[in-house]
Amino acid sequence: MYLVRFIRWLLGTVRFTLRGIFSERFINLVYKNGLRLWGTQKREDGFDCYTVAGDYKRMHRLARATGVRIRVQEKRGAPFWLHRYRKRVGVVLGILLFCLFLGWMSRLCWTIEVVGNEAVSSEQIVQAVAESGIKRGANIKKIDLKSAEERTMVLLPGLSSISISNMGTTVVVEVKEVREKLPVVDASQPCNLVAAKKGRITRVLALEGNATVKVGEYVTEGQLLVTGVYEDRWGKALFKHSQGQVFAETEEEITFEIPLTELVKTPVGKVKNRHVLEILGFKVPLFFPGKLEGDYLSEVERQELSLFGLTLPITWHTQRITPVEVGSRELGEEEALGQAQARAQEYADSHYQGKEVQIRQTGGEMGDGAFRATFTLTCEQDIAQEQAVQR
Repeated sequence: MYLVRFIRWLLGTVRFTLRGIFSERFINLVYKNGLRLWGTQKREDGFDCYTVAGDYKRMHRLARATGVRIRVQEKRGAPFWLHRYRKRVGVVLGILLFCLFLGWMSRLCWTIEVVGNEAVSSEQIVQAVAESGIKRGANIKKIDLKSAEERTMVLLPGLSSISISNMGTTVVVEVKEVREKLPVVDASQPCNLVAAKKGRITRVLALEGNATVKVGEYVTEGQLLVTGVYEDRWGKALFKHSQGQVFAETEEEITFEIPLTELVKTPVGKVKNRHVLEILGFKVPLFFPGKLEGDYLSEVERQELSLFGLTLPITWHTQRITPVEVGSRELGEEEALGQAQARAQEYADSHYQGKEVQIRQTGGEMGDGAFRATFTLTCEQDIAQEQAVQR
């Protein structure tokens, strides 16, 4: 429908009135001569109709032959617009150049969107795909997406798969990261379940196979939990693919060392802002370059500009430069312990995602300019790991 409207706009649309006792005959002749006519509506004294500019001129001959009158009510479209501004060549030329510019811009990559990543940062992925030829300002039509995917996989070993596609001027990079998985035995092969780590058994859910441990028992790494080998009543060995979950309370000991001397940067001057305008990957500094003296902190903020919800290929960079005075201070045991506890919590969050972990401090000492704190992490988790059985 939109294409039809656009074609009619290019040809020029005329809305006209049709009056006369032979109006129906006129309409039949219009169709018989292959002229375009649509939107016909009957009025008390005739009809309202639509046609294109070229066909309206040809209808005058048919109107005279049938004795009807046709009168223009409204004219729309490119021919009438160009005729109105025929003496303003600069305006018309500017609009044509703008249309060509938009056509050229629609072939370029404006933004790169990364989805599915957690451990690998979006900045790393964007940098890797840029080395593979996909960056802001690149011609999307000339990009070999398959080759770019293979190249990016080589550059980022932390990814297990990657899919690159384009949606208009946006390139979407969908990734899956490598997850540490326990060994899995083919379902058609017999296997046992053994302990992936030591701990105290809290729950045993043996769906296939016979459990060899009970709740409350302590097991070591590699110990048999559920066996897939058993004998029938005639003493013949039978083999199963063991399935199930064995939960245990596990413990892990970690130690963090916190230096007792800490660098301190104190702001001492006025904050300076430097702005950079980036268009399709080209950066234009909006400041006079000069050497920065002394110690300072630098923070860069990126803001992608958008218009009516559409992200434009324009980024506004703001660098905030804060002069600082560098000094040092000594940490007390309590403050150092607080930093160690924060690092222990970060470790638990990253290594035990989605699990409830209890963190208990089991040691702490000061010496050699540092504070060393030891923590024990206790967590209930499934420790069952498949292990193939040799017949």
